[in-house]
Amino acid sequence: MKDVAYNAGLLSAVSGAMARLQALDVAANNLANAKTIGFKRDIPDFESRLIQAQRGRSRDGLVTITRLKETRIDRKQGDLETTGNPFDLGIDGPGFFKVRTPAGDRYTRQGNLTRDNQDRLVTREGYPVLGASGPIIVSGDGEVEISEDGSVLIDEQEAGVITLYEFPAGTPLEKVGDGLFIAPKTTAPTTVANPRLIQGALEAGNVNVLREMTRMVTYEREFETYQKMIKAYGQLATKAAELGAF
Repeated sequence: MKDVAYNAGLLSAVSGAMARLQALDVAANNLANAKTIGFKRDIPDFESRLIQAQRGRSRDGLVTITRLKETRIDRKQGDLETTGNPFDLGIDGPGFFKVRTPAGDRYTRQGNLTRDNQDRLVTREGYPVLGASGPIIVSGDGEVEISEDGSVLIDEQEAGVITLYEFPAGTPLEKVGDGLFIAPKTTAPTTVANPRLIQGALEAGNVNVLREMTRMVTYEREFETYQKMIKAYGQLATKAAELGAF
């Protein structure tokens, strides 16, 4: 038995096991956030590559390496659930709220908003929601009505307009915590031409719990298979050493 062939098989099994462990973490995080408002699930993308195995300065074969290439964000719409709270806003269709954080402007689909001590419309973490003219001010005790197009009315008087922003399809958004997203600096968002905001409703996370659990079971089984392969290679190496094959 050549040690290069042994190493190639072991390396393939170890890389496959590590990739499945990472995918399990992704699926577990999706399940943990299934009930998080506006949560978007992550999709693991695997990549298998043939690389040249090297022994000293000579090349003796190919090794299949599997790795988790990236995780993509599934931007599919979540279900809208009625709450009746006038400060709850569900986005029906494309778009993100733009909010101002200490680290800069960020984007979110979480519409469970409230009013802070400066009468600004803010997220639960206290980040002001931005309109065309800056933060939306909701002062007084009047009735608050928010139209589908984002117009904010207090006792039928306009107090501002919430603007929704969108990114081109395929833009690699990044999650930065608190339900917030950022996009590459080279990608500028555009305003949604025909926004549809639903007052008194919230967008649920877009995780299908049953399907996610099925994926998790699949990753677990694949990981166990790789574990058995690694164990088998270990036993083979022990036997080969006893016979002086290495």
